[in-house]
Amino acid sequence: MVRVESLSDDQLTAKMSVLHYMIMSHGGEFLTRYRGLNQSRHEYVLLAGPRLKGYEKKVASLTGLELQVSTLEKHVSGLNDKLSSSDASFAKSKAKGKERKKKIKSLTNCLDNLHTEGLVRKFLASDEFSRVQDELLSLAASAGFERRLSMHQTKDEFVAMLKKITHFMPGAQGRLAEASPLIAQTDYAFLNKIFEFATEPLSESNVTPAFKSLELSANVAPVSSAVASEQNEEWVNAIVDGSDVKMTDGSELVSFGLTDVVVALFAGEKGDGSLSFFAADEEATANPSGV
Repeated sequence: MVRVESLSDDQLTAKMSVLHYMIMSHGGEFLTRYRGLNQSRHEYVLLAGPRLKGYEKKVASLTGLELQVSTLEKHVSGLNDKLSSSDASFAKSKAKGKERKKKIKSLTNCLDNLHTEGLVRKFLASDEFSRVQDELLSLAASAGFERRLSMHQTKDEFVAMLKKITHFMPGAQGRLAEASPLIAQTDYAFLNKIFEFATEPLSESNVTPAFKSLELSANVAPVSSAVASEQNEEWVNAIVDGSDVKMTDGSELVSFGLTDVVVALFAGEKGDGSLSFFAADEEATANPSGV
């Protein structure tokens, strides 16, 4: 590009002449183009005006949205603060809930214990417990009595012993039931077994009582027999009445009670396992005259 300051006057005049010539020759074309551009601009303005207004509305709405967003941010911030406080309150409530559950569980256990204790007390005070207790005592007494009699005895000897017992135990089951309130008023298995081995029906009218069958003839050791008979009679009556009795044998003093039935029955047991009062009964039966 040539600078104007570097041109001479002649060169500048020549160029101005060329430019003037071109303007004069192309002026109509330039004017037409100018008018077209102007028309295009006018049309563009007409078309762009509504768009600009729409853009302005959108900008305004965006501004409103920005305000709403700002408001929402503030609201969210407040909600976050409330949520934090709610979390703290929830944690405290949860801790209190656990404590309440523990207290409720403890109270429930206490109530269960009280209920169980009440049921136990009620059961202990009930007639059913007394009945079961009496049955257990009855079974224990019968089992112990049978075990003591069968000790050191064969089966045949035990059966023979049962048959011997039937001669001096009339009404023993009923009298033993009346002897103590601690023993149940039920069937006694061992006594029933004794009655099963009886050769004839037992009754107090046709069987000699125990203390009478133990008496010896006056011709055989009259002094000792009388003493033994009196002691046996006192002992049997005391056992039936349910009281304690003391028997003396020489210098020894032996105390008997209702719980010592088995031991007392075998107070006269010999060293070979046989019963002395059975031998005395047989001797008295075989030799009623005492000779």
